[in-house]
Amino acid sequence: MAGEQEYLWHDDGHILYLMLSGPDLNITMIHCPNNGAPDTDCFHDDAGGCLVEYFINNYGLDCNVGTCVPQEELVIAWSVQGSLKHIDECQVWVIPVTDDMFASWRATQG
Repeated sequence: MAGEQEYLWHDDGHILYLMLSGPDLNITMIHCPNNGAPDTDCFHDDAGGCLVEYFINNYGLDCNVGTCVPQEELVIAWSVQGSLKHIDECQVWVIPVTDDMFASWRATQG
């Protein structure tokens, strides 16, 4: 199919800590299992560490492409699209690992 992109999803233990406040869902903390260390998949110089944390801190849940029941501790997978040369040339997408479609796809990945 023309224009179709393949996403490489990293399911490496990134966690969002969430809190419901009335109708709002607030991110209270982001856990990077690599602590933003160099030579890891999520490290980016322009982010000063974890690219996933950078995008979520700047764009919130607008980076989310999945659905799930709100929960205090949400394990996510993430993917980068675009060029990693500069942070403004890429986009990070996150998805809850409990998203029905993602969980089904992941089960087929061996």
